[in-house]
Amino acid sequence: MLNTQTTTVNLDNRIPYTPEQIQAILAENARLKGENKGLKDQNSQQWKLLQTMAIQTQQETTYKGDSILFKDFVQEWLEYRHNTKSLAPSTVVKNERALMHPLRALGDKYLNSIAVDDIEQFFNNDVSQLASATIHDIRSALSMVFKRAEKHELIKKNPMTLLDLPKTERGAGSPHRAFTVDEIHRIQNATKEQRLWILAYLLPYAGLRPEEALGLHWDDINLEKGTLKIVRAFTKDAKSKAYLKTPKNKSSIRTVIIPKVLCEKLAIYKQEQFDRYGKRKIVISNRQKKEGYTHPQTLLNIARVWRKLTGVSDFKWHNYRHTYISHLIENDMPLMDIKKQTGHKTTRVIEEVYAHTVTDKAQRKCADTIEKALA
Repeated sequence: MLNTQTTTVNLDNRIPYTPEQIQAILAENARLKGENKGLKDQNSQQWKLLQTMAIQTQQETTYKGDSILFKDFVQEWLEYRHNTKSLAPSTVVKNERALMHPLRALGDKYLNSIAVDDIEQFFNNDVSQLASATIHDIRSALSMVFKRAEKHELIKKNPMTLLDLPKTERGAGSPHRAFTVDEIHRIQNATKEQRLWILAYLLPYAGLRPEEALGLHWDDINLEKGTLKIVRAFTKDAKSKAYLKTPKNKSSIRTVIIPKVLCEKLAIYKQEQFDRYGKRKIVISNRQKKEGYTHPQTLLNIARVWRKLTGVSDFKWHNYRHTYISHLIENDMPLMDIKKQTGHKTTRVIEEVYAHTVTDKAQRKCADTIEKALA
């Protein structure tokens, strides 16, 4: 307990005690005053100074972010992301690109000085004309930056949590759709002479992500049992550098049960591949390198050719996965079973992305039910 009868305040330095000590002095003074042992004259210079300092320490808490520029902290955060092994290089490059816009607008501001108004003005004036998907990426990156700053007590409050702006949708700029059954057959017929024709069967019948298909080895496939293991993916970063990685998440490492028709097509393709190149371990192998993977950019080039061949102007590889899931939903497959086959982390993603399919199916059931009930 502090003895306030012998405590003095250094009027020259003005801050002789810590905030906690000042609060303790005031509390002790109040107690002693009730016993006529404390400072009797509350108009004294010492009493007034102690009160003023106590109020100021309550109202004015300083943060390290008061002296750290936003651009410097972003650089530190990106370095932290680069050193996080669980993150794909493409993810970090995506973050870098998204933060280019806020860095131009807010880079020279101190981290803790950036208010909600600054963020809202930035979104309303600086990036309002960008694609919805790009704005989504910017918001996501900014949220992570300020969340880390708040976690390390560099700022008083994360301004992104107070943001009053319409929510953006991820990937809203380039939505995927399901191919019709007629389009699936048309694509298969039009591409049957193409080197990688097997993709027109592998993707719609197995529901793989394109990068998972590129990472497939023949050892991963059991044609007798009709199974296919997903243990790796071959993809590229934002700078088109290709690399091998583990699948998207733990749930993506899985065994997919494949139909008989796909097993038959894979057997035909495997024989063709052997006749043309000799034994290969990679299913979608590089034409020139015996043990090489097909570069993801090659798939993009093939997609352009297939658009012309098939007449499907909006052909995208990921549309196959959308087709696979949509048709399973249409045929009353439980979402949990779909999740296991497709390697989604939770059913929530399926429910959100394919909400229209789920809703349409439910509405048709409602219509059929009421028709039967009133018949």
